[in-house]
Amino acid sequence: MAKSKSKKSRRDRRIETEKRQTSSGEEASAFSSVPQTTMDGVSVSKSNADTKTINLGTEYYYVYTEVRNILAISLVMFGILFGLGMFI
Repeated sequence: MAKSKSKKSRRDRRIETEKRQTSSGEEASAFSSVPQTTMDGVSVSKSNADTKTINLGTEYYYVYTEVRNILAISLVMFGILFGLGMFI
């Protein structure tokens, strides 16, 4: 009996996925020289000789104040909702 195209075995799908990953690996190697940075500013690039470490805390200092303001506003709104729920 011949297999239908819609029903493939897990092995067949895994082999196709591996083929796609190996063919796309050549494209990904072109971008491997671009440095990647984690949230704490540590560079995760393979070659550290040419990379520049970015401290995201100093780059995005305004985000902390925005998050603090949003938290304060949400706590006030939650308090108002809780208070209205108790009296109504």
